[in-house]
Amino acid sequence: MKSYCTQFNAAGEAALRGVKGEVGCLFLADYILGRIAPPPNARVLDFGCGDGRVLAAARRLRPDLTCVGIDFAEKLIAQAQAENVETPGLAFHVRDLVKDELALGEFDRIYSFSVIQYFSPPHFRSLNLALRSGLCAKGEVFHLSIPDLSKRVALFQDDYLNHQARSPLKAACRLILMTLMDTKRRLTGDRCYGDSLFHHAEELAALVEPEFRARVMRPSDSWYRFDLQLIPQARRVGSRSAVDSL
Repeated sequence: MKSYCTQFNAAGEAALRGVKGEVGCLFLADYILGRIAPPPNARVLDFGCGDGRVLAAARRLRPDLTCVGIDFAEKLIAQAQAENVETPGLAFHVRDLVKDELALGEFDRIYSFSVIQYFSPPHFRSLNLALRSGLCAKGEVFHLSIPDLSKRVALFQDDYLNHQARSPLKAACRLILMTLMDTKRRLTGDRCYGDSLFHHAEELAALVEPEFRARVMRPSDSWYRFDLQLIPQARRVGSRSAVDSL
């Protein structure tokens, strides 16, 4: 994980998630809020928040929420703190859950967004056990990912709002190329691309039994891009499967 920390400290949301402007951050924040559906006045934790721009956008969309972001990249957290120092209900902390306790109180919703592709299966299990300690009685954990083509189109439009001089033809060709690359990896069964691991939702769901019951919220058109809801369980219920797929 040390190499990831170095990599993420040198990047921001633009490099990690392709967000180049306010429209893109609001689009992703709205997507996240729609998935985790926090109740009114909930406490929400963003695990792996990066420089905090998407979480800050979520707080603007839902000002009733108390939002906390954590990341192990110190420079990104420092940037998030500096940009939101006067924003009530929004806080950022450095945490490395491989070695640190969460120790930030209880949360109604804990989520990661475009994060789990960096975790090996054993680390994924230990991560969720650590996150469970920060849940309130009815709290839930969500692992969300970039919403594929819809996200690409939205950020493509956002790109042109901020870079009007860029060639539309060149950018459109790049969008098509990215889609074809994903299709090729899906057809060939490639499970690794750069630093990202292409997980299957059912495999990760099985890893968190019996502590959680996992629900695959959104099967995806890419190997690791899916949304997973984890509901804490006091014990295994009968012989029911841990995975409920829609």
